[in-house]
Amino acid sequence: MKKLTIRSIIRLPDRIKTHSFYTPCTLCLYALFLSLILSHTAALADDFVLVNSKAAQAFISKDYQLALDEFDQLGNKYPDNLDIKRYQAICRERLGQHQQAIEILQELILISPNSVSSHYHLGTIYYTQQQSDLATQHFEQVILLAKDSKYAELAETYLNVIAKQRFSNLIPGAPKKWSTYVFAGFTEDIDSPDSFAANETADTRYNVYLYSSYYFLRNHRWTGLVGASVYQSNQSGSPSAQDDLMRWSINSNFQLQSIIAGKPVTYSIGLRYQETEFDHRPYSDGLAGHFGSRIGFVENTSTYFYLTVGQDSFRDFLGFNPNFNLSRQKRNTIGVDHSYFFNQRNIELGAGIVISDIDSDSVNLSRESNGIRLFGYFFLPRDFRLRILTLWQDDDYHEFAGPGNRDAKSVGYSASLSRQFTKHISATIAYRLDQTDFSDIDPDSRRSTWGMNIAYVF
Repeated sequence: MKKLTIRSIIRLPDRIKTHSFYTPCTLCLYALFLSLILSHTAALADDFVLVNSKAAQAFISKDYQLALDEFDQLGNKYPDNLDIKRYQAICRERLGQHQQAIEILQELILISPNSVSSHYHLGTIYYTQQQSDLATQHFEQVILLAKDSKYAELAETYLNVIAKQRFSNLIPGAPKKWSTYVFAGFTEDIDSPDSFAANETADTRYNVYLYSSYYFLRNHRWTGLVGASVYQSNQSGSPSAQDDLMRWSINSNFQLQSIIAGKPVTYSIGLRYQETEFDHRPYSDGLAGHFGSRIGFVENTSTYFYLTVGQDSFRDFLGFNPNFNLSRQKRNTIGVDHSYFFNQRNIELGAGIVISDIDSDSVNLSRESNGIRLFGYFFLPRDFRLRILTLWQDDDYHEFAGPGNRDAKSVGYSASLSRQFTKHISATIAYRLDQTDFSDIDPDSRRSTWGMNIAYVF
């Protein structure tokens, strides 16, 4: 039998006419088959042009402006090629031309509603524009259409981040390049604590906090931030002379989104320097590093591993011991939190374990601590957000120099309710109860407070 080729198919009518089965129906079937072959051949030609084009090479080299120019030229030549349109949208997304990219991707979804890549890139653009609801819709569509794909793994990472942001003071979505955050509020003691130490806590504390940040690195995988903050607190009702506290800090953070063994992983690393003053006199300074890794082992879960290491230096600002100028305290903490998301990620419930070690020049302050925490975040109707936390902790002051054993068991309960009133303004009301029971020392310590603040994000 002679080999069937494109040329031989085109010449088939001459053969068909020489046989008795030549009918109009046969010609119709032949015309349909021929149109499919020719369209497939044209598509192959378009793919060949795309793969070997300057546009593709520029895109691989991350020269997105050159790639866009080349893809636009190819788009004029092959206006029906969906791959060219898709890369036009991606280039515009990388160049910050978000509205043009959205229009192209929406057109592609009208043509091909099940396009996983189009839904994914639309989700990333809406995330960048802080339109979290639209971003969530497209990321969930990605997971529905291609559950085990790389696109689905990346979409799951974005959904985890959006869920976390819902319960923070950040507006869900990619942060702005420059951001300034300020709040003013107060905390009020409900119960004055009983304590073995002769110092009562302030009845009322008025707080002002200012934080400004700059994202010097932002792309689909890396985020880099530098920031600075100032915290001022004035208290009244205290018998102590230390009524004013001021704390300022600077910090830097990096975050990387990746895929390991088919699972979405977010790595973070941060460094912070901080100084504290009481009544305008130096009290302490500290340097701390933070390392974290968040991974989604299965759908609708998030596991966060973290480690912090740091050192604080304290000054004898009260002048109790003129010969003692400086003491140091090293802090190391390791922990893990595991969360489950419910109700389309409007609810997060989780548990965690935290282990801390504090090594101080003052032996009475050195301790080892083990804690278990349960937490829940709830995104409620009318933009209310509820956070609850319970912490049980055992403290072992293994070098305590004094009568009795100073081991302690502590429990803490806290809850806060916040609401985003406008794009810039939010308010929070919080309650906290802490109780510590010492093994050989009386009385035990108990403190309950409530407070509120109003925040503005520029």
